[in-house]
Amino acid sequence: MVAFGLLSNRGFAVDAPATATIEQTRWGFDNKFVPHTFVPLSVLVRNDSPNDFEGKLRLTRSLRVNKQVDAFVEQDVYLGPLSSRWVQLTPYAIGEWEEWQLTWDGADDDPYTLPSLNEGDRATVLIYDPDRLQTAGGILNRFPADLFPTSVTAMDGLRGVVLDHSPRWQGARRQAFWDWLRLGGRVYLLHNEQGEFPRFDDSLSVLNRATERFQVGSGTVRRIPRTVASIDPQSANDLILHDEESRFNSPAWQKRRATPGYPGAMPLINRSGWDRDSELLNSLQALSRFERNWWVIYGLAMLYVLALFPGCYLLGRRLKTHVWFYVGFLSFVGLFSVGFVSLGRIGASHTARIRGVVLASELEDGMYNVMGWSSAAARVAGDYRIEHKGTGRLYTAASELEPVEGQIVNGADGHLVARMPPASTRSVIHRTRQDGPSLGVHVKRVTFDAGQLTEFAIGTGEKFPTKPLSVHLWSADWIYEMEQKAGEWQLKPSSRKQGISFLAAASEIRPLGFRLTVKGPTWLQPELPPLIEEFEELTRSLIANSFGLDSTVDPLLMSLRPGRVRLFVYAEMPPEFATTGESFPDQFGCVMYVIDLPTSPTSPAGPRVTPEEKE
Repeated sequence: MVAFGLLSNRGFAVDAPATATIEQTRWGFDNKFVPHTFVPLSVLVRNDSPNDFEGKLRLTRSLRVNKQVDAFVEQDVYLGPLSSRWVQLTPYAIGEWEEWQLTWDGADDDPYTLPSLNEGDRATVLIYDPDRLQTAGGILNRFPADLFPTSVTAMDGLRGVVLDHSPRWQGARRQAFWDWLRLGGRVYLLHNEQGEFPRFDDSLSVLNRATERFQVGSGTVRRIPRTVASIDPQSANDLILHDEESRFNSPAWQKRRATPGYPGAMPLINRSGWDRDSELLNSLQALSRFERNWWVIYGLAMLYVLALFPGCYLLGRRLKTHVWFYVGFLSFVGLFSVGFVSLGRIGASHTARIRGVVLASELEDGMYNVMGWSSAAARVAGDYRIEHKGTGRLYTAASELEPVEGQIVNGADGHLVARMPPASTRSVIHRTRQDGPSLGVHVKRVTFDAGQLTEFAIGTGEKFPTKPLSVHLWSADWIYEMEQKAGEWQLKPSSRKQGISFLAAASEIRPLGFRLTVKGPTWLQPELPPLIEEFEELTRSLIANSFGLDSTVDPLLMSLRPGRVRLFVYAEMPPEFATTGESFPDQFGCVMYVIDLPTSPTSPAGPRVTPEEKE
């Protein structure tokens, strides 16, 4: 435990420092994390002083050589006298090699080192009430109900929730649970100590259905007539931890995934060649940089070398007075310096800019769970604030190796402030839950033949993009292109491709991130391709991100539940998803809307549920 103190700001308090103690920390939901996700960090802080404690808690990420990377995460903390409370921060975790430390005002020289992060799969946890007497034993990982995140944006590492009682969640926590379930979460209901299933009220009353297994949006609810104490390892594995309805969930596949070399043992066709962030951020960084005529700069550099030798050498041999040699030499240097400065200078017409892409998973018509990648470019040095609309806002500068001067603020006013040198770029990843265009997508016709999708037609609303870059549909293990005909979107003939082949196509991998094309590196081309063409190349990465894929194209993660398909609509980004404020007047990007649909017709105005889900 670590003690730290701050002077009380209350005028009537004694001028004695308010001391506090970090009693406990907890990473994620089961003390593990999924790489390239925002991970909840819960910190129990106690104030042992008779004075109020008020200050800022800072979380720093570093490498094992004590080198700070990324910006620090900051959270305001207030504790009354002789009290304690949990404080939750949500940093972005990349790998196990990272070290994390907590500091606070007045105690920067005495940081608290957090336990190391251990990589793992998405967690399935038993939610318990810390104020109730708990039954001893049980093999399920437990998670206290009062630490459940208040936004779906912090729940990318959660697979399933086990409940044997109705949690006393209100407001934001209840909404976060509901959003997570509709996006594909898995809920397991067990008997309580009285041998009965728990009863839920208000918005969670849908969990009271007396059906063994039913669907809520893209999520699954399963009722298991057992108590927590009666769950043994075998039943936990079969009924809770690995119960997905997929041919890729066989015992052989489970055993294969459990081996340490599973990612490396995957066939080449199942290797994506990228991680969740690198291809997107590298491409956006290239698009956001201020343009310079590199061919002229390189040509001038060659002339400068020739002017020094043999130019200055021949000049010195022919001139009788060495003074004229120095005059000529300095003239060469001066003229070329002016040329380099002129070619390298960014013109006054350039303004601070952002290029970005957004993955917007639909929660309900007009409401989205958003993850965004962007690259900000600054013409002049300064502190730049980046923030977006919505709630549950989370940020990272996405730096794996270099320190970032700036701060990330958690909470209702979540934002990132980064200090940027002139003519520099800064990568940013963000999460938010926010309003967006109401696309009005509804299923009109569906036809299957021998288990294969042969016809699928959707209708759309007024705010559906008029000219999307692409529209794709994912069904079972296949992906289809869609085209607009007669006022509706239909499957494009002969467009079906195997999903794994589409995502892991080796021809789409950009060698070593150098952005090579048939014309050479894009950064050497005098005329850059149109922005839209560059953004079209990011389609594959965005679709893979919608399934939570990283370096391995795992077919189980790409398996939608039976009776469900996934629609991808890729279009120019509307103003709703852009950054707010006036720091970056030049903004351009694209958004991929992700909409899970039932394989049965739905009403244009009603929720997208199957007849079974309406019961």
